[in-house]
Amino acid sequence: FDIRHQAEIMTVYELPMGERKRFFSRGGLSSKLAGGWSLMAIVTLQSGTPYTARITGSSTFTQGITTNTSLRANSTGLPVSLPSGESSVNEFFNTDAFVLPASGLLGNAGRNTITGPGFTNVDMTVTKEIPLSNDGKRLEFRAQASNLLNTVNFSDLGTMIDSSTFGQLTSAMQMRQLQFTLRFSF
Repeated sequence: FDIRHQAEIMTVYELPMGERKRFFSRGGLSSKLAGGWSLMAIVTLQSGTPYTARITGSSTFTQGITTNTSLRANSTGLPVSLPSGESSVNEFFNTDAFVLPASGLLGNAGRNTITGPGFTNVDMTVTKEIPLSNDGKRLEFRAQASNLLNTVNFSDLGTMIDSSTFGQLTSAMQMRQLQFTLRFSF
């Protein structure tokens, strides 16, 4: 769970339009239509979480070792990270950096030596408040977008060396989702 770099920026902006605002402040229909709008955005940027190259405990390469979990692979000494631009969905890290240990021996690869994919997300909300009376009754319209930019954020990385998915990104988090809400407050 060691996320080395993480930034989360949140901003709320009330548009300067409507009664007692800079623009459309003279009242009337244009003031009511233009007023009451606000925007909220949350931007999240973070580096990837650490992973460990492993072999399954039931592998034939681990005969003689009793375990109900997975064991570490052997390190070859090659760099784990691929050069910029060479990383892909099918080979996210250098799979040649790890090999199966000799039968009956434990692997020497360090824990958390693989850095997983990072995370980038922008959520945005647009809100319009419509006052209905002087006693606080109001109608609120809200449009929310989760993952507004529809950024692909991968969530699973194949780290079992004796698996067909070793080194591959195998799933993605939720894509863009829109939600509209109408709320009456009294």
